Amino acid sequence: MVLVFVVMLLGGWQVGLRGTAWMYYVAYLLFTSAVVWIARIYAVKTLRTNWDISDRPKRVQSLILLIAVNIGVLVGLLLWNNQGLIRFGSMLLLWLVGFSLITFKTKISGHMAVLVLATGLLLYWFGVAAFPLVFLLPIVGWSRLVLKRHTLIEVIGGTLYSAIFFLLSVFVYTFFT
Repeated sequence: MVLVFVVMLLGGWQVGLRGTAWMYYVAYLLFTSAVVWIARIYAVKTLRTNWDISDRPKRVQSLILLIAVNIGVLVGLLLWNNQGLIRFGSMLLLWLVGFSLITFKTKISGHMAVLVLATGLLLYWFGVAAFPLVFLLPIVGWSRLVLKRHTLIEVIGGTLYSAIFFLLSVFVYTFFT
């Protein structure tokens, strides 16, 4: 969740928010991040599960709540009247909906999915300066296996989902905007 906050923060900068708009955006992200953290804690306590929400049916329930919160966040992004920001927020919501739909059927690694998407976005925006993030990918994948939170197929699934989503997003952005 911290990584998503950082990516959203950098995404706002990337789409041109500066000055007062930037300050309001940062405050908005801090507020919505607090809401997401509270919702996450509520979901973990209500569902009586671990922080990773390893049980797939319980994970689906928490993802539905997260989608609702993200729809609210996207509506809030309309306040900035910045098409790049709205497009970015829409892309993140679409990614979450896709991840949730996959989770209805099977369990893929959310850690790997988020990290691959974040790494892709940061590489796209900042080029070689973001390259060291690539070294986190095998470390996080390995940790998910060692902690027995996922199988190899689930780690690969999370990786492939976000890699394909990211590449399709770049293709659509490049050729249809």
